[in-house]
Amino acid sequence: MRIHTMVLTVGLTLALPVVSAAACKVSVFPDSTQSLRFRQTTTSALGDATAELTFSDREVRGTILRWTQTFTVEGRAARDEVSSFRCSKEGITPMDEGTEFTGVQYGNDLAPDGGWTWTWAATGISASYDYRVAGREEVTVPAGTFDAVRVNYTGKVLSETRGELGPVVGTLWIVEGVGLVKQFEDDPGAISLLPDTTTLELLEVTKD
Repeated sequence: MRIHTMVLTVGLTLALPVVSAAACKVSVFPDSTQSLRFRQTTTSALGDATAELTFSDREVRGTILRWTQTFTVEGRAARDEVSSFRCSKEGITPMDEGTEFTGVQYGNDLAPDGGWTWTWAATGISASYDYRVAGREEVTVPAGTFDAVRVNYTGKVLSETRGELGPVVGTLWIVEGVGLVKQFEDDPGAISLLPDTTTLELLEVTKD
């Protein structure tokens, strides 16, 4: 799971009743009336790569949360994807055909000493992640300076061909009422094959 695959899922067509957005609490994207625009920078032996990610059109239908991700790389046409997650009081879990998930990828337990776990399994590869709240921390990104909750995480990957890999380590900075403002991940090559680091930073919050 890469940072940019926080919305790794395919779009689903669902005939479910529309409910209030408040029925689906999401720590990383809490407001249905806003769009979040990020800069993503990846550094590896192949060099640096920068792109922009925009999350917009948040919609809740029953227990299903959907939003549109627009991925833009300089010199290329923008690519849109609809991502789907299943909501619970604990947080949100991706919905992706061919992959099994347990736990929540983005949890709502941001209390001191809080946290959550998440696992995924696909053909020939699986991973388990543990997220732990480390405390409050001031963080500065292009969108401004925020008093954020810092969540550190560790992931272990099991590949049928390469054995046990990792650990993948990272940090989320989450701000109440805004959502995810920064994410950092260091992958020693467990998922991306080549070691890399990826940083996601909030550029702008736009009210619809």
